[in-house]
Amino acid sequence: MKVILLSDVKGIGNSGQVMEVTSGYARNYLFPRGLAQEATAGALKQIAQRLRTEQIKAAKRKAEAEALAQKLEAAHVKIAARSGSEGKLYGAVTNKEIAQAVQEQTGLVVDRRKLDLAEPIKAIGKFAIVAKVHPEVAATLHVEVVGVGK
Repeated sequence: MKVILLSDVKGIGNSGQVMEVTSGYARNYLFPRGLAQEATAGALKQIAQRLRTEQIKAAKRKAEAEALAQKLEAAHVKIAARSGSEGKLYGAVTNKEIAQAVQEQTGLVVDRRKLDLAEPIKAIGKFAIVAKVHPEVAATLHVEVVGVGK
């Protein structure tokens, strides 16, 4: 019996796939739990339409992420932090502060969790930080940390 999986089923397949399973398994396990529906012509058309709309939405999100990445590549952000005489900071510059500075100085909104900062910045200088704005799109953000006296 052909069924359309409505959610991921371990050992069978992923949501939206059309699979061939035994009729007993479908009637006694998949259908009562809402994990699948019978693969009729109307249901197949619905699944095809849903997949097309999801692909269009995914392409739109990727295009928006690429546009954001281009803007981030062009942006240069300055962050002022208290520092000592030897160029070391009192404390550190974290990805939260970088995200706030990006929003204030450029108007672009970047989630702090998308900034790939191995460890907080603890010195004055210029740094290149990778921002993963989409699973397939990453941008390099240029950050300059300048020291401010006591």
